[in-house]
Amino acid sequence: MKFNRIGIKVFLILAVLNASLILAVYLFNLWRYDHDLSLHIEKQQKQLLLRLAHRLAEGFEQQGGWANIVHSPAVVDALIFDTLFDDSTSPELSTLPELPAFSSEKNGGLPMGILLLGASGERLLGEERWSANTVSIPIQVQNRTVGYLEASINPPFSLAILQAFVEQQRQSFVLLAMGMLVVSALGAFVISRRLGRPIDDMTKGARALARGDCSVQLAGDSQDELGQLVGEFNGLAQTLAANRERRREWLINITQELRTPLSVMLVEIEAMRGWVVDIAHELRTPLTVILGEIEAVEDGIHQYDAAWLHHIGQKTRQLSLLVNDLHQLALSDQGALVFHKAPVDLGCLVQEYLDSYQLTFEHVGLHVDIILGKNLPVLGDADRLRQLLGNFLQNTLRYTDVPGSLRIRVSLEHGKVILIWEDSAPGVPEAVLDRLTERLYRGDDSRSRATGGSGLGLAIAKAIVDAHDGIMQASLSDLGGLCWTLQLPLVPELEYA
Repeated sequence: MKFNRIGIKVFLILAVLNASLILAVYLFNLWRYDHDLSLHIEKQQKQLLLRLAHRLAEGFEQQGGWANIVHSPAVVDALIFDTLFDDSTSPELSTLPELPAFSSEKNGGLPMGILLLGASGERLLGEERWSANTVSIPIQVQNRTVGYLEASINPPFSLAILQAFVEQQRQSFVLLAMGMLVVSALGAFVISRRLGRPIDDMTKGARALARGDCSVQLAGDSQDELGQLVGEFNGLAQTLAANRERRREWLINITQELRTPLSVMLVEIEAMRGWVVDIAHELRTPLTVILGEIEAVEDGIHQYDAAWLHHIGQKTRQLSLLVNDLHQLALSDQGALVFHKAPVDLGCLVQEYLDSYQLTFEHVGLHVDIILGKNLPVLGDADRLRQLLGNFLQNTLRYTDVPGSLRIRVSLEHGKVILIWEDSAPGVPEAVLDRLTERLYRGDDSRSRATGGSGLGLAIAKAIVDAHDGIMQASLSDLGGLCWTLQLPLVPELEYA
């Protein structure tokens, strides 16, 4: 048995308190019985002595003195008999238990412990005195004291009566105390169970909460403090369960919210990893060619002449272009690409730029069809916009079959300045249109590194358009090649003026 349980402690405390109370009541009643019974017997003795003194006074008067009484035990016995069994004996005296030998020959026929003294105090009858606690009662005849009746209080026969009565009461009270002890033990057990069970249930419930089981609920419908405590515990468990459910829902929601950006980040990281690999490959190729050409000259395989220098220069310029484009994209990613924006008429800008390439168009056999609107200002950096047009033009010149066609339109639609750039075949599969602005991406073999492109021009073009708050989209042209559509915000006329 574990004595550290509150139910056992309550039971033991109540049992000890009840046992102590019963023992205290037993000892108190035992003392009360002894004390009260002694007083009762003393009172009865004094009444008996008074009646005996009265009888002796009558006998003195009838016998004419003490002489016939003292020398006649039969007379003394008659007087004593009349005293004990006179009809005037009080009910209390008649209910006394049977007395032991009440008279003694040695005591002159008087009851033991009683002396008959003369008027002068001389002893007439009686020899024994058992205690110093005595009482003296005068014997008067016609208002004259003729003697004294002296007796010891609580003589042995009265003590025997007292002890017999007390023993009887003790036995009765022991049986009563045992019954009370059994009842009190049962009551203590019931109370301890009543107090201990809710606490045990709450202990088990607290352990369940510690394990994470917030669904635990304790049974209890009492209105006392324990019932209120059980109700508070159940409320706490419900609150924890509700908080846990809300936390679970929050985690689900935050996980769902994070999944999309994390997925995008993973895709971007993976794309960046692939981009780094592609950059390494793009840089390795021209470097490998240049290094191979130099080693061929050193080994005497090729001649160091103007043709060889032109070839090396071409590869070096290709490498320089790639490095420059990478630098431009790095600046764009960091937001460090500088833009000096001002209102610019996009139609005029396009016209000026294309006019500078008229001889080139005639030389390569490229027919150019231009339709440009007027007064179409956009807020932009003129140099960066020329760089954008240059990237489009370089792609057209590199990849369009000759003789070919180029069609350019600048117009206003729905408050936006629209630039459409279309060229003739070859085109690209429609499935790869969305990937054309990816870094180092080429649509097919016809648009490859061999033509001199770095694969970064369109990515730079898109970065420029994004910096101008515009939109750049690719589609298939009805001329057989690509169609690029740009949308740029129109500058209000008041601001442009």
